[in-house]
Amino acid sequence: MDLPVRYWQMHRLSLSSGVRGYDVRALPIAKEFLQQQATAQLPTQLIDLFQTPDATAVQTQAESGLCLRCYVSQPIVRACQKLANLFGSGHQFSYRDLLPFVLNDDGKQLVVLSEDKTEHLQVDQQNQTQPIAYKAFSIEVLKTYQVDPKKSLSLDNWTYLKTKQHPELKQFLAEFGFQHLSDWAMLNRVRSRQFASLSEPDQNLVTAFHAVYRRDRQQQTVKGPKRCPEPTTAQLTEMRSQLLGDDMSGGLSDTTDRELLTALKQVATQLRQFDVWQSREPLDYFDAASGQYETRSDLPHAAIDVESNEEQAMLEALNAKLAATFPTSLQIAVTARITKLAKSRKYAAFADKFVLGLQHYYRDGLSLKELVPMLGMSSWDQARRILNPGELLNHVRSQTITQLIDHVLELVKANSLAPWPPSPDYLQQLTEQLEGFADAEIFDAAAAEMKSGSHRNFDSHYATQLLQLLDTITPHQPIQD
Repeated sequence: MDLPVRYWQMHRLSLSSGVRGYDVRALPIAKEFLQQQATAQLPTQLIDLFQTPDATAVQTQAESGLCLRCYVSQPIVRACQKLANLFGSGHQFSYRDLLPFVLNDDGKQLVVLSEDKTEHLQVDQQNQTQPIAYKAFSIEVLKTYQVDPKKSLSLDNWTYLKTKQHPELKQFLAEFGFQHLSDWAMLNRVRSRQFASLSEPDQNLVTAFHAVYRRDRQQQTVKGPKRCPEPTTAQLTEMRSQLLGDDMSGGLSDTTDRELLTALKQVATQLRQFDVWQSREPLDYFDAASGQYETRSDLPHAAIDVESNEEQAMLEALNAKLAATFPTSLQIAVTARITKLAKSRKYAAFADKFVLGLQHYYRDGLSLKELVPMLGMSSWDQARRILNPGELLNHVRSQTITQLIDHVLELVKANSLAPWPPSPDYLQQLTEQLEGFADAEIFDAAAAEMKSGSHRNFDSHYATQLLQLLDTITPHQPIQD
């Protein structure tokens, strides 16, 4: 029987020859355990074994976990490579510098989780367990993963998401200027170059935000909170009044608080893109006395003229293509799903309820279980097969990234930016970079919302655009291609 090598070969941190990197080691214990398992349902069956405490089967739990630790070690390395590709250009670091933060499992110990999942327990040769202080990141990834078809993220994608969110790794990137400021901090400390890159309606939004939010921040005492909280209802009301009073509402004259928040977040996303792609702005720190973010004095103050930077031209092209591609991909995916349901003998009767179900799921935050009686369905599993918001997200993501890749390859060929036809390595690197770009702009936030449990609040760009699209669809009349 051919065994998937990912479940018994572990990517491990290596310092051989004095160069930090990684190597791949076979773990005989994992391979022997895997030989005894039915591989058709991997990794689901292994996750069930690992996440279910059983005092009578500690060895099985630990060995299934070891197989999974091997499995996630590969996407951990790939996540570091993607982050380095996105942020490392022009800086003195590579993906190898990111590995020690997250690739810290050597596979030498068998480990299980305590019943409440708060402790890592080492398993000895007598199948006895004892707590260990050292916590491997791979086990933290597995501890938080949920095997739930309605929550779409594969174990690979979940590992990638958790790696990007690792606090120490994020702090490392912050040392190079890639700080993970909140949307409100991004808007509060906008620079003149960033402001100039915005459209006039977006500039008006920032001006109103500063007139109210920044004013209130500056009036806070030194003891006030350093983090920039979400604008209050009173602040949002005052911002709308300013926009209307100065006749610069930009189409937001009848906006609600939530719509204004969404518009402000979209502007913050543009500012974040500016930082990521320019990637030369010095690191900021918050000055409690002034209530503003100030530039560190120990870093260079000069910034590259982005107007002459080729990356700015590429950013503009990518932004424009993403803005055009994403809504089209969303429309294609929704239309295809409705058409497929309508042609299905088993689910044709529920085709009309697809739109209504997703509206309640995203707008009202209802779970699939709560939607079962509302939509007249027989079970959660039936609701999942019919609505399946996670599958829809994956289809939209795949379609969007494919179109981005095609567009960039057209630019590469037309401008002779790389040898043609491109090599497989070039295509792989390009794909990873565009996946990272699209995920950071749209799909990571959308996936994280699905994972947030009960009382979810869907306000990502994906959710907002999907609801706008669903509102244009009536039963028996799906949108036209």
